[in-house]
Amino acid sequence: MDPVEKAVYEKRKLEKEDRDLRDRERKREERNRKFQERIESLFGAFFMSKPFLSFRLYCRFFLADYWFFNYTVIGLLSVLGIPTFYVTCVVPSFFQEPIVQFFFYLFPAMAFAEWIRYLNFHRRLKRIGFPINGYEALYRHEEFDYYKWFEIEVRVSAVKNEPAVQALLESFCIRAKRFFYPHDIESKDLRRSWEHGTLTATGSANSRLILFLFRSLIVQLDELNRFERSVGAVEVTILSGPVLAEAKSNQSYD
Repeated sequence: MDPVEKAVYEKRKLEKEDRDLRDRERKREERNRKFQERIESLFGAFFMSKPFLSFRLYCRFFLADYWFFNYTVIGLLSVLGIPTFYVTCVVPSFFQEPIVQFFFYLFPAMAFAEWIRYLNFHRRLKRIGFPINGYEALYRHEEFDYYKWFEIEVRVSAVKNEPAVQALLESFCIRAKRFFYPHDIESKDLRRSWEHGTLTATGSANSRLILFLFRSLIVQLDELNRFERSVGAVEVTILSGPVLAEAKSNQSYD
């Protein structure tokens, strides 16, 4: 092969190799894209499934009800320590210790007890004898969190026994203020303290206080309503938020 033919041959060979390389790269990208789409579809279906959404709501309820797990040190020890503890329990001699057995059954018992409380909470919520507008939307809010606070307004429509309704609102405001843990002194506290009007209560609430709102106010209003029809409806409105309020320490005022 003369030098001219060889140069042309080499050029065509390189062009073909370059085309083949681009084709392989394009096919590889197409396979990766389809694989990624299948994975996203699979995980999307899983994360949007009813069992997973129920489990997610349960976990958020658990952290709101067992509020002390939200603190950094306790949460970190729980995340790192509990799995290590259960792996260690595989050793027979270690598991024979009574204190080990106590802690072995403690965490499942806590989770089961909290699951019962979670089911009772939803069953009680459905059995309230008057409409509660806006509460469930707040409870299911994506940013429902211990350290994130919404400014909300609770408005009660009283049809009878207005002084009793006002007393319940005032009592709730007094108790709600105790849930304001000391915030980080380096940041401005944007939370609003609870105040009551004639038939309203306004203030900031985190996940723990939102549960307390149901147990301390709405349930008591329902008991009053069962004794004598007094409440037409309760409306919970998000005025602003959420705002982040970091805890000053691992202590809380109750």
